[in-house]
Amino acid sequence: MKNIFLLLSFFFSLGAMAQSITEVYYPKFIQGVGSGNAADDRKVPYACRMTVSGLTANTTYRCYNKFVTDPTLTDNGQGNYIIVDQATGTFTRVTSASLASAGRYKEFTTNASGSYTGWFISEPTIATTHFQPGIQIYFRLMLNDGAGGAFVNSRVTATNFVTVLGFGSTPTAGTGIRGAVSAVSVPKNFIMLYDNIGATGRPVTGTFVEDDATEESVANGYAPFYANNVDGINNTWGAIIPNNLANGINNISQYSLANASLISTCLSVNGVFGTTNTSNASGGLTELVLNTSCSTLPVSLLTFTGIAAKEKAKLVWTTASEINFSSFSIERSKDGRVFNSIGSKRATGDNSVYNYEDDLLPGLSFYRLKMIDNDGQFSYSDQVKFSNNNTIGLTISPNPVVNELTLSHPQAKSGAIVQVYTVTGQRIFTKNIALNATQTNIDVAVLTSGIYLLKYTNNNEERTVRFKK
Repeated sequence: MKNIFLLLSFFFSLGAMAQSITEVYYPKFIQGVGSGNAADDRKVPYACRMTVSGLTANTTYRCYNKFVTDPTLTDNGQGNYIIVDQATGTFTRVTSASLASAGRYKEFTTNASGSYTGWFISEPTIATTHFQPGIQIYFRLMLNDGAGGAFVNSRVTATNFVTVLGFGSTPTAGTGIRGAVSAVSVPKNFIMLYDNIGATGRPVTGTFVEDDATEESVANGYAPFYANNVDGINNTWGAIIPNNLANGINNISQYSLANASLISTCLSVNGVFGTTNTSNASGGLTELVLNTSCSTLPVSLLTFTGIAAKEKAKLVWTTASEINFSSFSIERSKDGRVFNSIGSKRATGDNSVYNYEDDLLPGLSFYRLKMIDNDGQFSYSDQVKFSNNNTIGLTISPNPVVNELTLSHPQAKSGAIVQVYTVTGQRIFTKNIALNATQTNIDVAVLTSGIYLLKYTNNNEERTVRFKK
């Protein structure tokens, strides 16, 4: 019996080890509670976007998020949280964690590869071993079994830490910051503040745009500047930044609630926005107010995908609108951090499809788009990653097609699917791919004449090809 127990424990631990969290937007700093006394709570929210992987495909899980001081321990951590429902736009503030009571846990469904990407909001509490200024803490997600279970079945923890800041005037403390009311800031979208123009690396801090319909009041421990000037007021946001930022905040990026697409950016090389200087702050709870309006992006990017075929990296992207927009700069990197421009494409107008082809580098390579408007303002797309070890592409025959096409593709693993989209990003239909298949016939007789995008998803890899009807 003992051996059976040990064997079961071994397999259970293997399943837990397979689960992981990957950072999408994971800010470096979170507000702390100062002395640990309830009267000195002074909260502001902390928002991040994470991908949890290694779960069962197409399965609905329950979860809640907290922070821990030691990633090797198996406690549930500390902190309250605000549940974000990306589909309905509902925010729910929770002060007593539970996987058993509806309304106190977040629910999500994994994709065909067993992963999920979403927004998470944390709220510091007065726990004396957590959220004290200077402490390094780690984001942790508690998950049920994916089968309706009401208990914590596994705990997944971020590998990088977040540093706790307290409000104060010293160089090691933090200062409040908020955006004045601006129509560009859309309620329930997310704001990430960076200490560099290109928004590279981890954000300094992150929050969301009010009104989220939850109560971030002084009575609930929130900082007075947030409770009185941000909470419940549409088109505003509030956060904390470190005092020791020599160049201040240089990039304020707004991302959509639904899919994290970049909505707007506000840039400042020297950290000055309007008349407010964010460098070397010392105000503590006397917040910095940014009265400048960040500009909405001149281009709306619908899709940006890549296909590896015959030692070539083939990039395809589509736009919905282009307002006062100039061009795309195509940038490439070997590590996903340092990028260099390798080419450009001039803007051609709304609802456009762009293509760019490059020789595939050995090993890994990363591509992104630098989107430049007529005034020189710019923003970046998400990255597309290629591996030279797997360059099998997609082939459609015939193309143009009349009623049925044959798609040649890499050998399908469990859960592989193919989806057909219009060039404006509207999904037409989805088809499951037979296990181990390398060719799939697809009936497209119902489609009207035009250009379409076919996306093949297989084992967490996505490839896209165009065809004409």
